[in-house]
Amino acid sequence: MNNYSEINKVFTRSSLKNLIEEGTSESYENCIEQFVKPTSLMKNHDILQILYNVLDKNYRNEYYYKNTLLNKLLLGTHSLNTSAAISELPVRRSKADFILVNGNSEVFEIKTELDTLDRLPLQIEDYYKVFPLVSVLTSETNYYKVYQLFKGSNIGIKILTRRNTISIKKEPLPNFEQLDSISIFKVLRKSEFEHIITTKIGSLPQVNQFDYYKECMELFTTIPIRELQTELNRILKKRIIINNRLFSTTVPMELKSLAYFSNFTDDELLKMDMFLQNEWR
Repeated sequence: MNNYSEINKVFTRSSLKNLIEEGTSESYENCIEQFVKPTSLMKNHDILQILYNVLDKNYRNEYYYKNTLLNKLLLGTHSLNTSAAISELPVRRSKADFILVNGNSEVFEIKTELDTLDRLPLQIEDYYKVFPLVSVLTSETNYYKVYQLFKGSNIGIKILTRRNTISIKKEPLPNFEQLDSISIFKVLRKSEFEHIITTKIGSLPQVNQFDYYKECMELFTTIPIRELQTELNRILKKRIIINNRLFSTTVPMELKSLAYFSNFTDDELLKMDMFLQNEWR
C-alpha cells in the first residue's frame, strides 16, 4: 500500500531546508523508492515534480491546496509587487492557513478532502475577530457540507476542482461587526503595536515594564477598529521580504509556497536552485 503521508514530510519547510543543505533526507529517499523510478540523468527537480504529481492525483493535502492558492492567486491574479501572503498566523485559538494581503486581507481556511469540518465554526469565529473577509477553500466532496454550515452568512466558499482551478461558489462579504481590538493587538509583534500607538496617539505609555504591555493594550483599544484593521494589513504585507526577481526565476511551481513562506534569503534561493539542477545521486 502506498504511504502517501510520507510525501507530507518532503513538502515541508524544514525538509526543504535540509534537502538544500544536505542534498537528501530519509523521507526523500523513501519517497523515491516508493513513487519514482529514477534514471541516471534524472535531476532533483524532476523527482519533486513526480512526487508533486502524486499529491495531485492521489493525496491533495493542505500543502497542495496552499501551494495552489499561492500560484493561482498571489502569482496569477495578483502580483508580488502589490500583494503578499501570510501562512499559519496564530489568531486566538486558531492558525490561519493562508491570508492574501493587498488593499484588504482575505483569510482562507483550507479544508481538504482529507480533513474533517469539526473545528471549522470555531476557526471562522476566531478569524472574524481580526479580519473582515473570510473564505473556506475546500474540495468538491466537502462543498455541500460547508454550504450547509454557512449559507446566509458573509463567508466566502471556494472549491479546488479536480482540474486544479479555484471555483468561486460564493464571494466573501465584509464583516466588520465582530472585529476586536484586543485580538488584533495580540496578532502584532511588540515593535508593530508600538508603531501603531505612536502613529495614532503620539506617544507610548511611560510606566514600568510590569505594567507596560497592559497599558499599551489599553491605549490600543482607544483607536478606531477600522483604522487598526487597515494598519494590520499594512504591517502584515511588510513581514514578507523576498527577492521577487530571483524568486520568480529560480523557484519551480511545485515549491513556490515552501520557498515563499520560508522567507528565503537570496543565498538560500540560489542554493535551492543548485540542488534542483543537480542529478539525483
